[in-house]
Amino acid sequence: MSHGSASSRRSSRPPQQTAFVGLPTWSGPSVVLASLITGMLVSLMLGVIGLPYQLIFIIATLGVTLLVEARGLFLTVASIPILFGIFTPLTSWFVSQQGVAANVSPGVSVTEILTAVYPLAQLFPTLIMVTLVAALIAVVRIILLRRNQESRQVSGERTRRAQREAEEANQNAARRARAQSTRV
Repeated sequence: MSHGSASSRRSSRPPQQTAFVGLPTWSGPSVVLASLITGMLVSLMLGVIGLPYQLIFIIATLGVTLLVEARGLFLTVASIPILFGIFTPLTSWFVSQQGVAANVSPGVSVTEILTAVYPLAQLFPTLIMVTLVAALIAVVRIILLRRNQESRQVSGERTRRAQREAEEANQNAARRARAQSTRV
């Protein structure tokens, strides 16, 4: 058995290119988390939770929803409100603590807790809109992927049927040729 012929057969075939199916499942929540951490750092630098925090969150969340593979869509969309609900008060807490003098007594007051939670209520419209748009993107992507899969399946069935018919025609021609050669 020659090993050279097998390798030459492999190299003579055109290389198969796989289609981009999306970012891995784990990357969806990771990108949302990274965007919120980045927004936190920008907010700490600016001293206020504002438009940059929202824009980083919106762009990263919708971008990753467009790019994550289909099986990771639910996990990505479900993680959006959870991560936002954790990191927005945390960011607010750090921003408010940044402005507080160092000689303040230790302990947490009700005012500090309310001050940390208030931006979550203030940014809730942003959260709900981003979550709804991400869910809409996910649903549309799944519908389009199913249609594409169905059309590929139909096209594959047609191709297999045509190959089967061609094979049957070849076998019939070979049978006729053998029968004719045995008669002669």
